[in-house]
Amino acid sequence: MLRSIKIIAICFAALLFLGGVSTEIANGNNETESTDVQITEKVPASGDETETRNETDTPDSISSTDIVTDEPTETVATEVATEIGTETAVFETVPEEMSIPDTTVPVGTEPEPTEPETTSPESAEPENKRVPILMFHDLKREPGGTWSMSADNFKSTMEYILAAGFTPVDFRQLAGYVDGYRDLPEKPVCITFDDGYYSNYEMLLPIVTELQIPVTVFMTCGTLRPNGEVPEVETGELYKMSLYELGVMEASPYIDIQSHTWGLHGDNVTYGGTVRDNVLPLYGESEEVYKNVFRTDCDAASKVLLEAGVWAEIVYSYPSGKAHPWSEEVIKERGYFASLTTDFDAQNIVVRGDRESLFLLGRMNVNDDTPRWELDYYLNRN
Repeated sequence: MLRSIKIIAICFAALLFLGGVSTEIANGNNETESTDVQITEKVPASGDETETRNETDTPDSISSTDIVTDEPTETVATEVATEIGTETAVFETVPEEMSIPDTTVPVGTEPEPTEPETTSPESAEPENKRVPILMFHDLKREPGGTWSMSADNFKSTMEYILAAGFTPVDFRQLAGYVDGYRDLPEKPVCITFDDGYYSNYEMLLPIVTELQIPVTVFMTCGTLRPNGEVPEVETGELYKMSLYELGVMEASPYIDIQSHTWGLHGDNVTYGGTVRDNVLPLYGESEEVYKNVFRTDCDAASKVLLEAGVWAEIVYSYPSGKAHPWSEEVIKERGYFASLTTDFDAQNIVVRGDRESLFLLGRMNVNDDTPRWELDYYLNRN
């Protein structure tokens, strides 16, 4: 019995001893852990004192090099990023000057409306181009004549225009520009010939082929020379082209044949016994009667042009430049894109998106007596 009591006392003392040791070990572990896990704020670049977040006694100043751990020092953001498995997660503090402003609208207040951007009237103006149009008639071997020009002078005039920076264009290009699917050069110019003289076939065609410039020839379709008739150019008589020659011209990539009426050129009695001034209505002629006459003439001209291979009539040249509102209505209903007069003062401002800007365009007549300064003025005026 006594022996049993001694054994119990010894076990109780052993338990007390072991409990004290474990308590000291636990306290020691806590002290070590508290020194290893100190979290300090980022050390200022100036080396100012850094405050610690733990409650244990530490030196007044601690630098980042004073903390020694088994692993490289990382920021909290890096540790979090590592734990979530991403290398791009950055949770650093946003500097004050880069912080996002508070755009919250207080309850009960409406935000002020923002004024829409407006386009100035100047920038809203449609695109436009001034297009000078030159008018020629007959070409001859020698200079002279109001409605004629020597072939040599014509060629030198074209070379002068090209050297001045102008680019000849045709009326299909003008129509494409207005409709928005083609552009025009910086300085466009149109070259036209009226009446359809034989010299256009004999002299004009080789020149424009050599210079590679587009030219529009307006044919007075009721005055075609018979195909078998040989023109006697030495006599000075003005011959017109034949249907065959007209077809050869139209087949050229540089020539476009268009209408200059069938029989309403100059003073004429083509449709009735009363003399008519070109395409103008007779005195007292009603609108209905006049339009029927004009349509009949257009139909006759279209038949000739179709036989010559002209597949599209797009521009109408008024003889002597004399147009009338009724004739304009007819050519528009027939699908023409443009019409020409002989008005020297017309500005010829072609506006993109405005088909009306292609009607009643003016022209300058050019012959051997035209001074160079006058040509320059017409080409370059504003």
